[in-house]
Amino acid sequence: MCIRDRCNMLYNSTLAQCQSLIENYRILEKLFAFVTKDQIFVTPILNALEALLYLGEQNKRSGANPFAKYIDMIGGTKVLEQLQHSRDEKTYEQVYNIIDHYF
Repeated sequence: MCIRDRCNMLYNSTLAQCQSLIENYRILEKLFAFVTKDQIFVTPILNALEALLYLGEQNKRSGANPFAKYIDMIGGTKVLEQLQHSRDEKTYEQVYNIIDHYF
């Protein structure tokens, strides 16, 4: 399965489907491993993460976004912080907004 397919799956899935993709297929780990390797996929991956975090925000329990907690647990927050040093202004702004809103 290619990276764009994985992004589209997260972007267009329900809460239960996203949880299954994360738990059974470790999709977030794969996306975070890839996002720093190829600039071409940064925007689709960030769009998918933003959609996932928004979904988690809409369905959070006990005050915490479960997807934000998981992303932080696997080191994704550090990857996002690294992406803030991108020369691409659009990438910087998108990452800044994700961190500011969800973390």
